[in-house]
Amino acid sequence: DPDRIGETAERAEAFLAEIEEASGRIENVIRSVKEFARGGADEKPTPFDPNRIAETAVRFSRILAKQFTDRFHYTPGENLPQIAAYPGLLEQALINLIKNACEALPARSSLVELRTALDPNTGEIVFAVCDEGSGMPDSAGSFNGDAPDNLPPASPFTTTKADSGGTGLGVTIVRTIVERHGGALRFLASEEFATVVEVRVPECGARSGGAHEPHD
Repeated sequence: DPDRIGETAERAEAFLAEIEEASGRIENVIRSVKEFARGGADEKPTPFDPNRIAETAVRFSRILAKQFTDRFHYTPGENLPQIAAYPGLLEQALINLIKNACEALPARSSLVELRTALDPNTGEIVFAVCDEGSGMPDSAGSFNGDAPDNLPPASPFTTTKADSGGTGLGVTIVRTIVERHGGALRFLASEEFATVVEVRVPECGARSGGAHEPHD
């Protein structure tokens, strides 16, 4: 069937393009990590649309998320200011947080959502990874649904997955990347979610493009 062959060829071409994009992204992340490890002397942050960073993290997290949940959503904020970013590093930080959220889910019906927004009180861009998982362990801090409390700073090697080989390095690396952006990592809970991990990064002034529509 010529139509089916043509459709298959189009899908294969799109898949190859996605592989090429992923390879380029991995190369950029590796370069960024090398610069990051030696202090970043040769690389400077550039103004970047936070929604583009979030969208890339979501795109590269979908295959992983499908292993754990049928409800992986992304809700972008509208008309967000740009941030001074090392995009590859910040994307990887979000991917790590999404992975952690997915691994904490008790069932496929549980939700993981990435949200972006501007905090009008602080002028910070907020990347929030929200999940309906098991929450943080009691030893890490307590939550108040009416007035969420910040958890104390995560210690290296603190992990909820020691039985399956987790080392706790993920959150430490994420926190370091966020601090490299002049930001902060916060752990919260609400009546809606068991855990909300916020990556807060200061804006750098310029506004990004028009409004984005929420999507899965």
